[in-house]
Amino acid sequence: MSRSQPRAHHHWPRPILFSLLALSLLFAGCGKTTDELVQQAREAESAARLACEADEPKTARKAADRAESALEKLEKRAAKAKDDKPALDAAAGTARLAARAARDHAQLATERAEFRDLCSSIKARAYRATRSTIFHQVLPQLANAAESADTAAPGSIQRRLAEEAWGLAHDLGGRPSLADGQPDWAGTAADLRAWSQQPPPQFALFLGIAWGLAGQPALAFSELQTLDPAGLTDDDERALWHGAHAALFALRGWNKLASIDAERCAACLNHENTIDGRIIVALFHGFRAYDAYRKQDLAAMDAALAQSLRAWPDNPLGIFLTGERLAADGQWEKAAESLETIATNSDEAWIARHVAARARELRDGKGSSKKLFTDDRMIIGLALRIALREARNTPAGQRLKPLLDTADSFTSRLTDQLSSP
Repeated sequence: MSRSQPRAHHHWPRPILFSLLALSLLFAGCGKTTDELVQQAREAESAARLACEADEPKTARKAADRAESALEKLEKRAAKAKDDKPALDAAAGTARLAARAARDHAQLATERAEFRDLCSSIKARAYRATRSTIFHQVLPQLANAAESADTAAPGSIQRRLAEEAWGLAHDLGGRPSLADGQPDWAGTAADLRAWSQQPPPQFALFLGIAWGLAGQPALAFSELQTLDPAGLTDDDERALWHGAHAALFALRGWNKLASIDAERCAACLNHENTIDGRIIVALFHGFRAYDAYRKQDLAAMDAALAQSLRAWPDNPLGIFLTGERLAADGQWEKAAESLETIATNSDEAWIARHVAARARELRDGKGSSKKLFTDDRMIIGLALRIALREARNTPAGQRLKPLLDTADSFTSRLTDQLSSP
């Protein structure tokens, strides 16, 4: 018996195979009915929501892609339709809402994952590991300065340290002055020594904001995450906790997380002497404009700026970013004028000083090369100072506002301690 010959295989050229594969994928969804595509979008939205709740960002993004794929097919059908166009438009509208919700779930899941990565970064872990040691060294130094304040020469380093210690104990800890109005140096020293072992919740809030002002988001989040907002004494402090999170989230482009904390901040301030809600909205859009500027998406920056200034026409952050937008177009003189408007009208010395420096830089013809304000430290500092300035009518704002200058020197001292062997 003769052995059968092996069957010859026909090999398709690769370009043809790829074309056939692309066509098969293209027409894979074309056989679905309109109702099936709507159902696909709805099921994908549900899958994205469940994946978000389970902290599975990749699964959520894939589900969002499926929803958007169904929407794209429905939109194409609606564009070509004649007799059944109203029904197809309605179906596309339903799918559009589902796709948008699915993308929101995917974005939130992604932001949560990125936030966890930041909080578990080497820098954040190193800070948490050395945090107590730093406090055991820095706070007793301030306590020692407070004890010797009466003998320290005016203007000396020792006297400045003592005044910084009093600012912490009085403005943050509520330590009252003596009967004659002088600082209670002995009480201040006792407070800071106790804090070096067990800082009060308000201290973590102060330090989280201080690290934010210093442009150190990983350290700011590390501090804020040590604090349960439910353990704070009043709604104003809880509002500051949520507001600090919202600002830091928005700066990094985590807009979904920022929105959640911004809403919680506003809910905490639902009483008299509140921060105007338009300010929260304006700062949020201001961060969006800043993020677009960093990406050099000037059209998106213009749109976000318009929203920010519409919400709060006197918004210093929006006016500043308008100046940066003009500088990006080479209109340095107009940019300088815009910034000088802030410097002239601001009652905040820090804002006036730094914005005026930026205006002088532009007038000197240096343009936007240095990008003095387009880094995290400057933009966070500006935004948080605006928010805290507007919070001055709240009890928490009245206590924290005098600590802004203390925050700069205190975090500088902590930074030195972190960098020392």
